[in-house]
Amino acid sequence: MRFFYFVTFFLSLMNGYAAWRCAAKVKDLWPHTGLVYLLFGTLLCLELGPLLTEALSFMGRATPSPFWIKLGFIAIGFSSIFFIYLIVADGLDLAALLFLPQSTHQLVRLSTLGAASLGVLFTLGLGLFDARTAEIERLDLTFPALPAAFDGFTIVQLSDLHIGPEIDERYISDVTAKTQNLSPDMIVITGDLIDAKNISEAPAVALLGDLHAPFGRYFVTGNHEYYRGAGYWMGVMQRLGFEVLTNRFEVLRKGKEELLLGGIPDPTAWQNPAYEKPDVAKTFETAPEGAFKILLSHQPVFFDEAAGRGINLTLSGHTHGGQYFPFTFIIRFFQPYVTGLHRKGDALLYINRGTGFWGPPLRTNGHGAITFITLHRGPAS
Repeated sequence: MRFFYFVTFFLSLMNGYAAWRCAAKVKDLWPHTGLVYLLFGTLLCLELGPLLTEALSFMGRATPSPFWIKLGFIAIGFSSIFFIYLIVADGLDLAALLFLPQSTHQLVRLSTLGAASLGVLFTLGLGLFDARTAEIERLDLTFPALPAAFDGFTIVQLSDLHIGPEIDERYISDVTAKTQNLSPDMIVITGDLIDAKNISEAPAVALLGDLHAPFGRYFVTGNHEYYRGAGYWMGVMQRLGFEVLTNRFEVLRKGKEELLLGGIPDPTAWQNPAYEKPDVAKTFETAPEGAFKILLSHQPVFFDEAAGRGINLTLSGHTHGGQYFPFTFIIRFFQPYVTGLHRKGDALLYINRGTGFWGPPLRTNGHGAITFITLHRGPAS
């Protein structure tokens, strides 16, 4: 409930500020500013819809239709983007007030409001378009320590699918088809698989059972699994043929050479004593000395420890790269590793920006990512 109150307060603050500033900018030309407050009040009511849906869902009661959930999330996207643009507009208004003649102030206020409105419409249009599909992102990684037999080994990484009311069967069918057409040696899903309590609320999960790879399919939990019942979803993934890695590793063999693939649960497991907690040391404690190791970790916060323990490659997700502006910028103040490839000594971290999306159906940092990774043996680049 604390989360509900916090988000409600934050949304109220954003919409209240937007209503106040917009009314102030137009009052000289259009005195009916009460309609401005009514507009943003309506937006706030729509935005509270997804939060109400969560509350009703956890109480086992009927929830609104996906249409109203999607509309509410779009409203949240609009308000969060407009809020930032409006702050910039107000900064320009202040500069005009200090340095320009009084006769220009009203024109400046209307101009900055118009620019903010056009900016939010452009950002929304781009975000809605880019969130509709997932695209293949190819990544070639070179390691001196890679066993020769695994030179050219391919991995498809999916992450943050968030299957539920927003990510449906059409989207997942497209993702699975594109993944299977790549014919990877191995498929991994690095957490935040779902946003639903059970398979009946997210039937598209079953489509992942159509995925196949000669060296297997693997899954680690993300924070959203623990919000929805991680034990249940780990069981679903096992029934679909995925190996669920919880502080353990699997040995992949080609001839006499080996590659170790380990996985840890999400740190959210610390909130529930029923679940095993993430432990990088335990995951590879019985690994042979000098073995080439890959770690699946939903959150990239374990990369420094993984690098210190000689893990060659860490694959993560979680951040969505911020997903859409302004969060693509803001997230950098909270996450040391945001998206893409990072190096620490000889160790590499790759963060998938999200195959799906969460919340507002918006992306301004590219389409959802199906990452096709090819491992090479050779000097580190």
